[in-house]
Amino acid sequence: MKIGHRILALVGTVVFISMVWITNHHIRWQEENILAQNERDVLLLTESIQQSLMVIMVAGDAEYAKSYTEYLRGMKDILDFQILRTDGKEAFLNNDTIDIVNGHIGQKEFPKKEEASNNNGVTIVQPDLLKVIEKGSHISKYGTTQNTKEKTLTILAPIKSEQTCYRCHGDKDKFRGIIKITTSLALAKADIAQSKHDGYLMLFLALILVGSTLIFLINITVAKPITKITKAMAKIASGDYKQLLLVEGTGELPAMARSFNTMGVELFKTHQQLKNESDKLTTIILSAKEGIIVTNNSGEIVLVNPSAERLLGKRSEAITDAGFLEILEDPEYISALCDPANDDVPPTVVYNNRILHINAATIKTNDDIVIGSSALIRDVTQEKNLENKLRTLSITDGLTKLYNRRWFDESIDDEFRRARRYKLNLGLLFFDVDHFKRFNDDHGHDQGDRVLQAIGEVMQEHFRDVDFCFRYGGEEFCAILPSTGNPGCGLAAERLRQKIEAMEVDGLKITISIGVAMYPDVGTSATDMVKKADIALYEAKKNGRNQVCFALPDNDPPLT
Repeated sequence: MKIGHRILALVGTVVFISMVWITNHHIRWQEENILAQNERDVLLLTESIQQSLMVIMVAGDAEYAKSYTEYLRGMKDILDFQILRTDGKEAFLNNDTIDIVNGHIGQKEFPKKEEASNNNGVTIVQPDLLKVIEKGSHISKYGTTQNTKEKTLTILAPIKSEQTCYRCHGDKDKFRGIIKITTSLALAKADIAQSKHDGYLMLFLALILVGSTLIFLINITVAKPITKITKAMAKIASGDYKQLLLVEGTGELPAMARSFNTMGVELFKTHQQLKNESDKLTTIILSAKEGIIVTNNSGEIVLVNPSAERLLGKRSEAITDAGFLEILEDPEYISALCDPANDDVPPTVVYNNRILHINAATIKTNDDIVIGSSALIRDVTQEKNLENKLRTLSITDGLTKLYNRRWFDESIDDEFRRARRYKLNLGLLFFDVDHFKRFNDDHGHDQGDRVLQAIGEVMQEHFRDVDFCFRYGGEEFCAILPSTGNPGCGLAAERLRQKIEAMEVDGLKITISIGVAMYPDVGTSATDMVKKADIALYEAKKNGRNQVCFALPDNDPPLT
């Protein structure tokens, strides 16, 4: 229901109830006035009858009183009329009063009636009689007829004893009798009915007039302004923020319209700012090379940018339907990434032939209420390849393509710790080219470099995939042989020596001297082991070169 209708219904109901109450109250007041006026009219009639009786009695024409009574009984709307004595008996029916009056005067001044009625019983109840006499004034009684149930008004009025009455009746009695008159209330009822008709007709006309006025005023002053505000608010709700209301006059509704205009302007500004920020964010999200996936607080995916589709190789619909935990088909991994307690989960995975770095988190309020989850996916394939390439360059000798001295220092420490922890064997070979300085002097450094390259190729071909080959520096080389002891380490060294001795580089032949150290036979640390292998190398050189020499425990000379 519209607000104008609600206001009209409320105000109309209040006005209707008020006017009905006023009308009913007025009708009751009119009814009371009509009944009171009717009662006054009957009292006036009673007083007129009293005066007429007084004239008749003073003139000594009492015999006409009965005729007068019959005349009154025959009048319209008078249902009953009686003149009663103070004892309640009807007067002028017998000779009782005549006898009393003649006795009081002392002579038979008034002749007796020849036909006297014996019907002189009490015609009113004793309490009513006593009440009239004690009160000294009339009483009114409303009732109904026995046969027709017609409403009636009965008035009992006392006939006062005046000085003109004293000659015949004396001055002992205060009242000479009582007039009882019963009239119909038909005319009064008709007047009351007409009053009701007129009252309700006026109520009907007044309701029409007041209702029309209310409808007009409420529509003009309340409904239309509020309807305009409501329509403008609906347009704002639909996104049209350029709504301004025409403000006229003063009062609450114009003030509301002004407030609405102010609110609309502020909303428009805020909407523009939010739209600008939204456009920025949308631009960033859609143009970002990183994949972005966002969920709401129910875990439903609400945002998938194009980069996420490209990196995962899936359409956004498939990603949304599968759910957040299935973006990599590994829900346990994604759950672990979102758990801040799991700080040791690797963020880099290989997926869809790409190396992806994933940052995933579930965002919560201070009250631990989930707001949503998000995943930022970055393709680090090129970075990892470049990183591996740089790492390879940083640990590889550029000339021989073997590992360099830097990587040897790290590797020997790691392998020694692993061998000692797991009680494994570890072999270490140190060798260099015999008389390499003289070779360079005789054949040139370029030729020397080709020799070193050839040695590097032989080492890569000769040793196992699990072994590590290094150019230690200059013409010095070394190899780490994990899980290798005696005799495997010695055989590998001797065969390498033989291959180098057998090969030719540009028609030139070379030889090498090798020092071998094996853990746990020798060495208490990686540094100690390197030192022992180096000592064994120089022992081989001292013993004539082109040979393999084994390092022995402390205090034992190297074994050739």
